[in-house]
Amino acid sequence: MKLKHLISTSAFILAGIQTANSANPKEEKYFHCTACPVGYYSKGGAVTSCTKCPAGTYSSTVGSSSCTPCPKGQYQDLSGQTSCKACPAGTYSSAGSSSCTPCPKGQYQNLAGQSSCKACTGSTFSSSTGATSCTTCSNSSESCTYYVDESYTDTCSDTCTREVEGSPTCVEYGTSTSCSHSGYGGSNGTCEICVRYERPTKTESYSCSKSCTKTRTVTKSGRRTLYYKVNSSHTACQYSSTGQCDNNTK
Repeated sequence: MKLKHLISTSAFILAGIQTANSANPKEEKYFHCTACPVGYYSKGGAVTSCTKCPAGTYSSTVGSSSCTPCPKGQYQDLSGQTSCKACPAGTYSSAGSSSCTPCPKGQYQNLAGQSSCKACTGSTFSSSTGATSCTTCSNSSESCTYYVDESYTDTCSDTCTREVEGSPTCVEYGTSTSCSHSGYGGSNGTCEICVRYERPTKTESYSCSKSCTKTRTVTKSGRRTLYYKVNSSHTACQYSSTGQCDNNTK
């Protein structure tokens, strides 16, 4: 048998073979070949079937001799496909991928069809893979009690003083010949009468009460701030320190 036309393009397959007529050896027949459909390819030669494009590749044209790898940011998880699919947000891929890779911790990707992820920066972090955004590391607060010294007015015991009159004392006497009345007195045979008295005063102490200022310790309810900071790899928001308990309302 002699082939008049051998298809050289690898995009075709041999659909049928017809041998030369034995009665007429000079009679020649053509071979009929069919182009590989989209999603398939053929490397050429006398083949009777096309091959599906493997996962991670595609073929969008009829009669392909090879498959095209999916571009960066896309993937194809099935064989025999005519196009690739964009990686969803939170993932990425390199060329020829059959699946997308989730962004690692500390990174994110908010767009679809990307070939890499972005790093969380500043006070943001991502603690799980496949993040589509970073979380801000924020401080928090909690309830607490604190103590303050408070002044107040009370009644206190004290010692007070006052001026009081003492017993009357005669400071001036007069004379009389008669001592028959009370109030008279005398000595040496002389009758005398007090003509002027004085009542001296003296200071006297006594117990009393008065207002005074005292100090007491009072327990009050408040809040304190819990401080957090992002670790160096931006994969976690970690506790740092606790603020002072006061009347903070935040």
